[in-house]
Amino acid sequence: MERENLLHIAVAASVIRTLQREQIPVVIMKGAPLSHVVYGNIAVRHSKDIDLLVDGSRAAWVEDILLANGFKAASALGRDLTQRQARSWERYRKHHDFVHTATGCQLELHWKPFDNAHLGSVSVSEAEWVECRPGMLLPALCRQDLFPLLCAHGAGHAWFRLKWLADVAALLAQSTPQEQLDLIRSARERGLARPAEQALLLCAGLFEDPRIPTPAKSTLAGRWLTRVARDALLQPIRATSRDAEFVPRRLTASRLLLRREWRYRFEEARVNAASPVDWKTLPLPEWLHFVYPLVRVPLWLRRRIFSKQRRSS
Repeated sequence: MERENLLHIAVAASVIRTLQREQIPVVIMKGAPLSHVVYGNIAVRHSKDIDLLVDGSRAAWVEDILLANGFKAASALGRDLTQRQARSWERYRKHHDFVHTATGCQLELHWKPFDNAHLGSVSVSEAEWVECRPGMLLPALCRQDLFPLLCAHGAGHAWFRLKWLADVAALLAQSTPQEQLDLIRSARERGLARPAEQALLLCAGLFEDPRIPTPAKSTLAGRWLTRVARDALLQPIRATSRDAEFVPRRLTASRLLLRREWRYRFEEARVNAASPVDWKTLPLPEWLHFVYPLVRVPLWLRRRIFSKQRRSS
């Protein structure tokens, strides 16, 4: 694991230097910088990929830079789209996947932290530079951004990976009581009180660490979200990607409850209704995207039938 993380650091540092020469602000949302900040050791936490976040207006520019510097597109999904479909992808999805051809390192280029932009945002210009290895500085999220993002990210996937909770627990355990209050207040001020409450309830139930605070009062929504996450930990929810054919109903419902605002819930419904697989199967103008939830099952059946026919021929 340490060797893989060191490889990620080297590749990330090279990309960051290239973007710095182009004066493009960037931040690494998790990965090695998170491991260094939270655990003080890059070898403690496994990282599957490098999560780069850039300003949305510069995403296409950064994509060209990556392709010119040893990366290639890692997935056909999100590629070969019409101009209208590409605009829909940028609106309803958050990243493109790349792979470094020389090392095999995976990289996600994000133009927003979450598919639903109303769930939360991060300023790429306020990065905290972390020396993960001697002479290798990487831009990480400042703590006031890090805690809300960790809570929102874990909640959006029902915390089905234990390491996401461990990150939150470690961040809180190393903070003073006043710093903990500041982190929780930061999440609440961003409208992420429920993801923070869910994270605190789960940490209190799973980690016997007196340094981790527990909510003085729990809400009905917070308790239900906690039960969903506990079930996901015991029986992992695999289809958490919005591009899966179908996402479990409890996960979809839990995502709708993460914020109270109608704008968030309306956008969440729109994001869930937008599937790139459906876009390619039945191209429709954006103003007709409300039709996709109605035709999702027929389109899925059509793809299954055609797939069986191709295999049998």
